[in-house]
Amino acid sequence: MLLTPTKIVGENWAILLVDLNEGFNGDYNPDDPEDVHLWRIEVERKGGQGEWYAPDDSSYCTHLPVSTDKHTVKSCLIYAFTELLLGIEAGVYPKRVYERLSWIDPSWAVRKAPQIDWPKEVKE
Repeated sequence: MLLTPTKIVGENWAILLVDLNEGFNGDYNPDDPEDVHLWRIEVERKGGQGEWYAPDDSSYCTHLPVSTDKHTVKSCLIYAFTELLLGIEAGVYPKRVYERLSWIDPSWAVRKAPQIDWPKEVKE
């Protein structure tokens, strides 16, 4: 498994956080005090020939601000990856699993994800 500050890759599934300059109502508006610059979560799957692809409906804006500290972001990635694998294994319709991942916010890391003493090679 590979873990970076914005990606977790397993044997057959991957989750990425990407910054597409999104906010609560589309494009992030820095002039709107109510808006927040948010991460987008994207799920990828390994195909039969070893190629990675994005399944249908597998990309959603989250509630996780881009300004969130790296430890919390990594914890959210671990939580999201666990949710993805458990949902798929349980036979949940994949789109529902992906939609659920969009609700990740910083409190989920503190409340649900394990607090990890990161090895040096994955800290930065």
